[in-house]
Amino acid sequence: MSKKINNTKESEQFNIEDFIGNKKSKVSEQSQPDAPSEPNDEEAGAENTIATEPIEDNLPSQPTKKPLSSKQRRANLLDYQQTFLSVPKISDRKTVFISNELRERIVSIVRRFGTEKSSVSGFIENLVIHHLEEYSEDIENWKKL
Repeated sequence: MSKKINNTKESEQFNIEDFIGNKKSKVSEQSQPDAPSEPNDEEAGAENTIATEPIEDNLPSQPTKKPLSSKQRRANLLDYQQTFLSVPKISDRKTVFISNELRERIVSIVRRFGTEKSSVSGFIENLVIHHLEEYSEDIENWKKL
């Protein structure tokens, strides 16, 4: 998706700060790219500066994840299967509509990781139960708003 610069005129107008997102040393929109302009007081000090932000600000906030061992991946799959792909007992059913695209994605998960008795309805039932348990305190607090 990157665009090559073939024209020397385009390469002269290229501003690396626009590409890397440096907010402090962007060229003002008022200056014309063809005519050389005199730097104002703010630009004079940042003329030779490539980056004014510390490198630590550009790093991700969370450390990168280490690759999981096959034993740990298998344990994660077992947890997922127990949480979402177990067969729930649904006594009083109601119809729920979801998009066909989402249903196809769920079908592929259920077929690949579930048992022969696993179903899309069971997956959705387990998913909603898990969600409501996970956010039960927040939901109760939001009701008081």
